[in-house]
Amino acid sequence: MANEIKPQEKYTEKQRKTVLLSPDYRSKIQSNTISIEFGNPVGDYANVFSQKYTDNNGNSIVDLAHPNGFKFPVASNLKLTKKTEGLKTTGLTFDAKDFPRGPIAIRIDIYDTDDYLVDSAYFQFFNLAPDAKNNHSGLANSMENPVTADMKVVFADDFKKMPRIDWRANRMGNTGTIYHEDIGYAKVAGKVVEGIDYTGHEAKGWRPIDGSGSNHYSTIKADGGMFGWAYFGEYTGDYKADDPNNWDNVYDPYRLVSDGSNNYMNLITRYFPEDSNRQTPGSGVPGAEKWWQQKAVTGYLSSMAPDGTGFRTKPGHKAYFEVRMFTGPNPGLWPAFWMLTGNNGADTTGHPYPSANNPAYQTEHDPMEAYLGTPDLDQVGFINWGTHPVPCPEGDGKGTGKMVDVGGKEWNDINVAMGFHTIGMLITEKTTHMYWDNIETAVYNTTAAAWELGSYFMVNGQLSDHYGTPADNHVDAQGKLWEDTFGAEFHPRGFTRYGNENFSYVDWIRIYQDV
Repeated sequence: MANEIKPQEKYTEKQRKTVLLSPDYRSKIQSNTISIEFGNPVGDYANVFSQKYTDNNGNSIVDLAHPNGFKFPVASNLKLTKKTEGLKTTGLTFDAKDFPRGPIAIRIDIYDTDDYLVDSAYFQFFNLAPDAKNNHSGLANSMENPVTADMKVVFADDFKKMPRIDWRANRMGNTGTIYHEDIGYAKVAGKVVEGIDYTGHEAKGWRPIDGSGSNHYSTIKADGGMFGWAYFGEYTGDYKADDPNNWDNVYDPYRLVSDGSNNYMNLITRYFPEDSNRQTPGSGVPGAEKWWQQKAVTGYLSSMAPDGTGFRTKPGHKAYFEVRMFTGPNPGLWPAFWMLTGNNGADTTGHPYPSANNPAYQTEHDPMEAYLGTPDLDQVGFINWGTHPVPCPEGDGKGTGKMVDVGGKEWNDINVAMGFHTIGMLITEKTTHMYWDNIETAVYNTTAAAWELGSYFMVNGQLSDHYGTPADNHVDAQGKLWEDTFGAEFHPRGFTRYGNENFSYVDWIRIYQDV
């Protein structure tokens, strides 16, 4: 049996790094079979895997507890022999036609002659093989968690068309079927509704549902803030066709891509090594000069804007939030599907409205907070925060959480980096439940804020500012602070090990309530 990686490292980071030689990282697969070549400086053999939804006879093996397939062995004991520029290399023929259409990942585990696990690499592609198999994408092919049996859908986005995406998005109006005192959950067609929403501030300009699947998102935190080493990019629409590599505006991280039968929202995290000195005024990506001159961009979709408009769940009712998504594999990536109570809008009138039925704090829920440096794990939990200037009674940042091994047998060994997963959260009056592929991962007592205020959701990429990254006070050889610490020089197996970008795909988002 192979040895696990021990704290006392046997090799340097550069020696452990596995390199894809062909085809290119994140490239499209256009034929039923392709050749894949890769190499490693010290590896002796490789085991190769990928996510699959069918058995060897083409029969679906998807069920409620395993809606996203299983880990399929593509090749075993594949010897690395050929020497190429310091690498021992090998190759294989990959039968793309037997694997899911759309985004896929090839996992390669490299071992040395002592059966020591040297590296686990994840090479992501977009499978357009003519005979590629059904990937169960799209809401029409989704499975419903039984906990939603007494609820109905109040928000859904299948990304059949590009949603409206705005940086601050105030007065962004109705998105999905938002609760509204004047219109409830009714769909309004053909006119703009003016009224007062349930938080008590004006909600003029509610955008009517147009029936085409178009929704509206903000790309900034509702409290007006920012976090992480990537700037939440602004949507411009300056790109050609559906090719995420074909950029007119390299700082725009939002792409709608198609596999021929289904669309995905591609949230791109892209790193710009030329913007390496964040202390220089004006350096970093456009817009980041307002913050800490981040040298990367990422996608961020919030269902609520800073003025409180947009989608939130109705207070005092059960709710179930879920997303189906596939994150890119780059270490340092910090993707999330999370919720906040609807009382933290920076531009809302009378905020933070503390009262007997409106606690002066907000609750954050994290059914998915992943760190791709450890792709077998998902961090789940909740945190209470104050609503400035009112501190949280129990102290800001108080909550509870845990790491869940979502790459284990219970999830058919498909970890965060290997493929699609369905992440969910159920809020009831007494308890809050987290789910990963319809399997419960955690249960917590529901906070007063979560029940009495309702919540909005966010889905985003990010570069971690506190886990698996260099220290903030890094000093380079010349004694200069804030130089580039995400590049290959500092992290050979870090974010840039697969190039300077990352593709994370959102298939759909769906919210239920008992209304």
